[in-house]
Amino acid sequence: MDILIRPYDKDTEGIEQEYLLTLQKKLFASHTYIEKYGMPQSIEDLKNHRFIIGSPYNLPFSDINWSLRLGMSEGQFHEPVYTSNNLECLVEAAMRGVGILGAYESMKLIKDSCLINILPHVCDKPIDIYIIYPSFLKKDSVIIEIINDLKSKFSS
Repeated sequence: MDILIRPYDKDTEGIEQEYLLTLQKKLFASHTYIEKYGMPQSIEDLKNHRFIIGSPYNLPFSDINWSLRLGMSEGQFHEPVYTSNNLECLVEAAMRGVGILGAYESMKLIKDSCLINILPHVCDKPIDIYIIYPSFLKKDSVIIEIINDLKSKFSS
């Protein structure tokens, strides 16, 4: 069975898309990082800071490198000090003081990491996340059960 969890897909036919939750990335750093580089007090202060990102490439459904523009002039970007396509590696690097990470605060990895939400008023655009599956599975009891379970987990 094919189920996707991702932003809305306006270009694909023959699929069902049910809203699941809204996510918004914020900035996180470790106590070690803050002790070494200082706590930024404004977006402009970020010019003097180090960034960790998940991918050097933009994705069609998410602006994953939004943090690289913060505090920079139009068309300029921070040069990331660390990239990885593995979330655990990104969080580990942030915990070790490598740099500032943009992530969802609701993620268990972030909650368990002891990372500090720096500049709490600064965040990425909210992104609505949907459960997406083929229309022919709309009445499938297993699909209905999975969808209801996901919705109940994310609504609390």
